[in-house]
Amino acid sequence: YSLEKYGSSMWHNGHLINFKSYEYKKAEFVATYKIRNPLYLLKTIKKSIKFHKSIKDLRVSKKYKTIAQINDENYDAIIYGSDEIWNLNNCLGGVVDPYYFGNEIETKKISYAASFGSTSQINKEYDYIKNSLLSFDFVGLRDKNSEKIMNKIGYKNTQIVLDPTFLINQNVIEPNINKKYIFYYCVGSNEKLDGELLNLSRNLGLDVIAFGYKHNKFKNIISISPFEWLGYLKNSEYVVTNMFHGAIFSI
Repeated sequence: YSLEKYGSSMWHNGHLINFKSYEYKKAEFVATYKIRNPLYLLKTIKKSIKFHKSIKDLRVSKKYKTIAQINDENYDAIIYGSDEIWNLNNCLGGVVDPYYFGNEIETKKISYAASFGSTSQINKEYDYIKNSLLSFDFVGLRDKNSEKIMNKIGYKNTQIVLDPTFLINQNVIEPNINKKYIFYYCVGSNEKLDGELLNLSRNLGLDVIAFGYKHNKFKNIISISPFEWLGYLKNSEYVVTNMFHGAIFSI
């Protein structure tokens, strides 16, 4: 969203390419909806609906079923990113989507603020990934770990660039809440962090609200759109997070 909005003044007919491989879509569906708690599942479905409604704020292409169809459009260039599009340790089981790695794309390929996330070394499909990434015309990355990996596979001309969420004034929806609160954005279970947060809550006299993901020890607000999420973060007294963009948007 941020990159597309920032670039809209330069790319007069630019848009997001609507493509995911079948393997990726299947893994994404399982990772999103593999929830045993019926109430949490319902809230997650509502969140997904809100997320997809937010796509109306983006310029999105028609759906492509194959990379060959993308090549037939004769794009001048394709920009990849931002975020962890090359993370092989993600919750999708490390699916290597041919589109995200640029395999078989025949036009100029540029990455902007792309990241390997928690991936420290490439073991899975090493040659495939290496050859795909070496074919990029320019590589802009968001972190030193990603730069280290690219340099290790032989791509030396990389550059660390600003995360695109800093490039625009964000679209914030003001939250419907009257009390002060601590904004908790944490993926996964972290007992130590939960305990420290409970102490912080008592010392400050503030409620903790977990946003986007369920945490049993705190109040949860799950079913929100990205712009609602950002409004709650902006209006909080404190943010506690283990997520990159939780820190970025706090700044």
